[in-house]
Amino acid sequence: MFGNTFPSQPVRVLQGNLDADPEPELALWFDTLETGTIVCFDRRQQVWACMGETSLNFFHGDKSPRIDSKTGMLLTYDYGWGSGYGSEILNLYQSINDSLYCVLVLLESEGKWLLGSTAHQFVNTRFRLISPEKIEATLVYRVLAGDDMGIHSGRTIFSRKLIFEHYWDKDQKRFLPAQYPGLSGEDYLTDSEFELEELFAEEIRKLKFHGPKWKRRALGNPED
Repeated sequence: MFGNTFPSQPVRVLQGNLDADPEPELALWFDTLETGTIVCFDRRQQVWACMGETSLNFFHGDKSPRIDSKTGMLLTYDYGWGSGYGSEILNLYQSINDSLYCVLVLLESEGKWLLGSTAHQFVNTRFRLISPEKIEATLVYRVLAGDDMGIHSGRTIFSRKLIFEHYWDKDQKRFLPAQYPGLSGEDYLTDSEFELEELFAEEIRKLKFHGPKWKRRALGNPED
């Protein structure tokens, strides 16, 4: 915590409701180009009290933190990167007993090569708050033909939509995902290397060897 001092960088101000009372909370955030910090305050008996703070990441992305009016949550981003790889990871923060907690982390978007081909695979996830005890995340997984495919470049080779349900765990103070058939562990939506490739491997293999010719070529079939 900053104590009685604040960074010399420009201060940005967010205002929105993070708790049950009608009075909005304030969030001050500081951007140092590559990193930053956001501090949330709640007004209690005419005094602004600190609810908590968290770090910000701008190394490989520039999405600003925001207070989501539909869910009453603070949203921030982290980023993954690498050769032929990029991801945006969404952190959801909630006020619990006047303190700030990270209650869910979601892989909002991801793009990377499909091994053994020029095709790209993409993940896009959107969430909605069903109730105070349930969050639903809808994930779309797509494989698109690479740039070398001429008129087929960018066409969808394979696409699936999955719906993941997350339920509130009062002991851990976070939303935990219900087990999804074919996937293991509870963090497959928080990690860029989760198990979707394995989940859909057999369907994609069938397209690679038995699908239309353009899909076979796009997926790296050595005979095409």
